[in-house]
Amino acid sequence: MNKLNPCVTGSTRVWTVDGMKSFQELAAADDDVLVYCLDADGNIKISKMFHPRLSGYSIEVMKVYLTDGTELNVTLNHMVLTRNGYVMAGDLVEGDEIVAIKKNVDLPTDVEENDKRFTEYTGTKKGTVIKTCEVTGKEFECVWDEREVCTIDGYEADLYNIKSQVSTKSPNYEYKTVESVELPESRTNVYNGTVAIYHNYFTVDEKTNTIVNQLNCGE
Repeated sequence: MNKLNPCVTGSTRVWTVDGMKSFQELAAADDDVLVYCLDADGNIKISKMFHPRLSGYSIEVMKVYLTDGTELNVTLNHMVLTRNGYVMAGDLVEGDEIVAIKKNVDLPTDVEENDKRFTEYTGTKKGTVIKTCEVTGKEFECVWDEREVCTIDGYEADLYNIKSQVSTKSPNYEYKTVESVELPESRTNVYNGTVAIYHNYFTVDEKTNTIVNQLNCGE
């Protein structure tokens, strides 16, 4: 797996179980947060976003404009779910169809029982935490600020192969067309978080309320 750091701007709003929160707000709170995401079949799930954080300083950011007025401000390597699967923002072109979530979908109310062992962790006397690997099922120890990162050999490649495969068709979906893309002309600080199990999350445009799915497999 290529160790990318796909990111969005701090004003980008994330769809959490407690409503829409900007990445700046989440990073300032300095806590993990429950967010909505997609499983492989396009069903909406709840999982935990670990460590929402400032992930890059003065990074080039591009704009993606959709025909409904939605605007995405992302790094070129940020991956967005389209009718053709996850595509890097820098590879999007006019006419591409981005997956958006219908406004009237039924939402889950909690993390599923089988998923909780991947979203919960226990502390140790050394200031580290014990988590369960999503690929092997084994427990591993990591420092608090890296609690989303597994150090088991082969984990990254296996995780990318598993989690980057999300259905491009679902009753929950509608599709929004890319109107134009604007390559970077400015730099800004960018933010990221790591979502347990499903490794994707939704952002919501403040003007149009369009809900777009985005992958965060990179560390």
